[in-house]
Formats: sequence, structure tokens, C-alpha cells
Amino acid sequence: MAGAPFVGPLLADRAIAQTCWVVPDLEAAMTGWSAAAGAGPWLVMDSRGTVNPRYRGQPTDVFYRAAMAQCGDVQIELVEQPGDAPSCFRDVVPAGRTGFHHLAFVSGTFDDELARFARGGFTPAFEGGFGDMRFAMMDTLAATGFMIEVLEDTPSLAFAMGLVRRLAEEWDGTSDPVRRIEEFF
Repeated sequence: MAGAPFVGPLLADRAIAQTCWVVPDLEAAMTGWSAAAGAGPWLVMDSRGTVNPRYRGQPTDVFYRAAMAQCGDVQIELVEQPGDAPSCFRDVVPAGRTGFHHLAFVSGTFDDELARFARGGFTPAFEGGFGDMRFAMMDTLAATGFMIEVLEDTPSLAFAMGLVRRLAEEWDGTSDPVRRIEEFF
């Protein structure tokens, strides 16, 4: 981007906390990931808990379900969006297909990170919150081929990320492979 202020490499010095795939069938994807990679157990949630969701700056009510599990040191997120309503997920992966969507990192300086991305010409495709944690899915498609999610470092995010890791460490690989995240909050 000629003339744009230098923002540095988008992910330099940021620890990747999560990788995400959009899938057409959440249950089949969870089963496949558990069998192939040992990921699990899965914590499932849906978009109804999203606070002030906005797609490209406008309020949205797009419905999706997400599942998180630990796989080694990286959290895996799988997202299923029924239908083809406009969303950050459909911006990357067409309905009925599976594809890589984003990398996420946790930031203790959330607003500064968003300003850094904005200086480079990258805007949020999707943003909102869960509890006391804000998130922004930055549209970095032109530069990377995927989105980058910024997660605000808050006590509830630390609890949720730690919970996914702890459950994985305690999991026997078979029992109770899918759980609702509301059971723990």
C-alpha cells in the first residue's frame, strides 16, 4: 500500500492463540478433528450471546454456531453459518464449503491494535463482544488471504481460554466430547 503509514507485520510479536475454519456441518467437523488430531472436548456456543454485533459497521443478526477445542498449544475454532447471509464468514468461505478463516491473537491494548490495523487500511469485517471481552475480525484478506481476529485480554477471556485448555488436558479422548459453553459460565 503505497503511502500508507508503516504498521509493521500484522502478526509480528503476537502469539497466535487460535486458528479457525468455517465448516458446513459442525458436528461432522468436530468428530473429524477429534479423530484426526485428538482435539477435544468441544465447547459449543452460538451467536445469540454476541453483544452489539456489527458486520462492516452495521448491526447484524446473522446466526452462527462455533465450537472451540484445544489441539496442542493452539485453540481450534470451528464455525458453522447456516445459509449464505452476508457475514465475515461468507466473505471468506462460500456456503456448503470448508475453509480456513482466521488466526486470532489476544491483545492487552485492544484499541491500540485496532488503530494500528486502521493505519494500514484494514477495517473490521465483524466486531462485537462476549461478556466483558471485545473482538474484532479484521479484514486482511487482500494482504494475507484470511482474516485476523483481535481478542481483548480480559478476565473472562482468560478464563474461557484456560477452560478449553484444562478440559483438553483432563479429557480421556472419548467421554462427553461436546459440551455447551454455558455450563461453565
